[in-house]
Amino acid sequence: MNFTIETRLSLSERDVDYFETDITKQGRLFRIVWKLLESGKWSKQSKLNTYIQGTYNVDKRTANTLIEEAKGRKKALIELKKVELSNLKTKQGLIAARIKKLKDEINEIKPKVALNVVTGKELKDYRGDKKRLFNKQQHHARTIHKIEKLEKQIHIKKFSICWGTKKLFNAQHWLEDNKFRSKAGWLNAYHRQRDNQVNYIGSIGEPCCNQNCQLSYDEALNFFQLRIRKDLELMEDENDKFFVLKGLNFKYQRDKLIELLRERSTPITVRIIKRERSKWYLQVIITWKSNPEKILTKVSDGAIGLDFNSGFIQLAETDKCGNLIGLKVHSLQYHGTGNKAESEIREAISEIVHYAIDKGKSIVIEDLDFKRKKAQTSKAKGKKGKNTTQ
Repeated sequence: MNFTIETRLSLSERDVDYFETDITKQGRLFRIVWKLLESGKWSKQSKLNTYIQGTYNVDKRTANTLIEEAKGRKKALIELKKVELSNLKTKQGLIAARIKKLKDEINEIKPKVALNVVTGKELKDYRGDKKRLFNKQQHHARTIHKIEKLEKQIHIKKFSICWGTKKLFNAQHWLEDNKFRSKAGWLNAYHRQRDNQVNYIGSIGEPCCNQNCQLSYDEALNFFQLRIRKDLELMEDENDKFFVLKGLNFKYQRDKLIELLRERSTPITVRIIKRERSKWYLQVIITWKSNPEKILTKVSDGAIGLDFNSGFIQLAETDKCGNLIGLKVHSLQYHGTGNKAESEIREAISEIVHYAIDKGKSIVIEDLDFKRKKAQTSKAKGKKGKNTTQ
């Protein structure tokens, strides 16, 4: 299982200047590598790596990181587009069914309209159905066009992408509506969104399981340290090879991270992310292999089921035969989001986990996926639940 452990960074102006420069360059190089891979001219990664090193003055590991990141995102994008295609086909079928129903209703009353023997209400419904039929036919045609375009993109594995999001890119045409005072303000926001992270992909055979970005734990100071190998263009001289961040700490899974750093049993991938205007975060991505001997609960001994609702968490307990043997409600005073609500939920979950460990029973929850349900929704609804489109 892959886990992401995050902490917020406190950076000096010098640190911020370095990461701003590095992120901008890495973002530009990533987009270049993406286009090179899409061109289909580089069948061997080693040749592409050599080309990137020589052309853009980066080391071998940086070039490999860029290539692997681009390949990983491409693979994820293909799977995402397959889900999008499935949803579009579901919508297309629903629209076609609605068109058929409207045509049947129109054809049924059309002879009476031609003879002018319909009531005022029937005539109004007839004209409304014709307008709805036209709109549905246009929607159906657009959906088919999207399906054909998406099928072609998936087949050739080339996609229309707007880095930085299409929504923010189009905001340049309506600056005031999107709360931008000038084109320069929009451009700064777009660049922040487009270039907001740098990745250092780890490998189990490298020093500290990551050649370019090494995380270590100082037992004497009881803190973590991050040593980043500088980009060749950002070195002031031949001795200026590393950028070091000290005094780092993690609240979540801290002990497990220390254990993995000692064992060096998993690749440690590091990501530096900038959020909003000045918030910087460090993410450490690790692979956690579970040890069967350390598993404290078993489904064979029974299970504890949870149902999360607004205002409470319902707990149901079963024995090893599946018989219900207990119910308990954990009330939640604070609804919605916020620090108090989050703290309250954490306390409730902690109590439930300790109870499950004490009983030796695994916790089970619903795995809800509303993507297909959402795709089947053909009519949008307003705040009061009334249909706003036909």
